[in-house]
Amino acid sequence: MNKIVLVTGATGLVGEQIVRTLLKRGDKIVAPVRSLNKAHHIFGKIPSITFIINELGERLDYSGEIDQIIHSAAPTDSSFMINSPVETISAIVDGTKQILMFAKQKKVSSVVYLSSMEVYGSSLTDEAITEDKQFFVDPLNVRSSYPIGKRLAENLCYAYYKEYDIPVKIARLAQVIGSELLPSDNRVIAQFIRSVKENKDIEIATDGLAKQTYVSLEDCISGVLTILDKGEAGEAYNVSDTDSFCSIKSVANMIREVAKSNIEIRTGIGDITKYPPNRINKIDNSKLLNLGWYHNMTLQDSLIRLVRDND
Repeated sequence: MNKIVLVTGATGLVGEQIVRTLLKRGDKIVAPVRSLNKAHHIFGKIPSITFIINELGERLDYSGEIDQIIHSAAPTDSSFMINSPVETISAIVDGTKQILMFAKQKKVSSVVYLSSMEVYGSSLTDEAITEDKQFFVDPLNVRSSYPIGKRLAENLCYAYYKEYDIPVKIARLAQVIGSELLPSDNRVIAQFIRSVKENKDIEIATDGLAKQTYVSLEDCISGVLTILDKGEAGEAYNVSDTDSFCSIKSVANMIREVAKSNIEIRTGIGDITKYPPNRINKIDNSKLLNLGWYHNMTLQDSLIRLVRDND
């Protein structure tokens, strides 16, 4: 049966593809956005999408019915987290609180909060991290505004589940790799690919030894929707390709090899305060696999597509 789904962050990388996937399966979308012009530029005017003007953290004003909610809106730019840590925390926590209050009002059947693998902090080993693990995050590091804000938002979700029986589930996303390079994308993989396209050395601000897992955009979306429809309320699920676990420097080398380039990879040449501290995050996906989810694209598949299809 087709549903009415409220999706926040609909103009972002993940949110946009969530909306497009839901439309393909026949659902109707309600999307709170900051800019109607931007929303119409991305989606056009589709009868099945209702846009409402809303600033993240403000009360949602919508009188119609809502069956499900996917909350993906949050700051994602590391420089914003560094320069505006108060606003980062406020957007994450206040935005999530408004969504949970709205879910309570509408008596929705399912809510998914999109969190991040950054909530885990940094493990000291290559052991796979399951959803019941937590590691240290320095509260006196300004970049921690994001992972600590996400942790607090997760706890708020659980509090609403326990006190008000809100059917909220948490999706902890690994690093998402899209199918195209957006001009606004300044994440390290986008920087690496631009470097090989311009035949410039790949420059890594840190030592490049931080290790993490990844997930393709398509697999991420199918994971989120699996959690929406099949996940248990009050539970968290990792959305990742566990087999993609490798260092940032290894990813740079894979991109160089895919592009058949002879450029150099230079490490330790930037301001490391703009990046999270080196972490080891091998995110285990077993719990999500047990819901019937599976991933289709490897890390190498995703990198090959990005390099070859973004000339």
